Amino acid sequence: PSFGASRLRRPWRFHLQTALIKSGLSEEDAYRLAHASGCSIAVLRRLMPAAPGMRSGWAVQAPAELIAAMFAGAWVDNNLRDRKLVSDLAGCTYEQLESVLARLASGPDSPIVRLGNVWKVVSLRDLWAQIGAQVTPSQFARFEAVYHEVLGTINPRYARRPKSKYYEEPGEFGAEASSVLRQGLSEAMIAPAVYPQRANLIPDVA
Repeated sequence: PSFGASRLRRPWRFHLQTALIKSGLSEEDAYRLAHASGCSIAVLRRLMPAAPGMRSGWAVQAPAELIAAMFAGAWVDNNLRDRKLVSDLAGCTYEQLESVLARLASGPDSPIVRLGNVWKVVSLRDLWAQIGAQVTPSQFARFEAVYHEVLGTINPRYARRPKSKYYEEPGEFGAEASSVLRQGLSEAMIAPAVYPQRANLIPDVA
């Protein structure tokens, strides 16, 4: 922050929703915007009808690492399976991806945050609106491949008997993608169908 300035903490979603209702929005619109913004005031400004054309500096020429993060949605940094899958999405090493995202996360209008061991995009809707038109066919093909690899695999718990019926040993069923990454990939697959006009470079996306 500049001299004499302070960076405000992001509000809780309930508080943001309450403030939007008090400003005159309906409960439905307030809930939708509070959820879609990821509690980021900068994202909220872009999602509000009064500012539909606002664009962040990082969105002018989005790095491939950010597009990969958008497709992943969220992942656990110390999960080796997650690291490999996100690297496959970006088409680069995890160390390179992490370096790029760390710089983006340090800005006041960051599209991604790290909470403990979890990397998470602030708002999938905002990211898709900002950089969806820059997604190339090869990037989308990598996303489809990772999506099918993770969500098209049968859960090994249904394929073989566990060692104990009372507990599961760590790593008993092999390396697995985290639940947050599975959810993120699922949500990202829906975005092109909901906002196909943003996917200018991807044929037959809808």
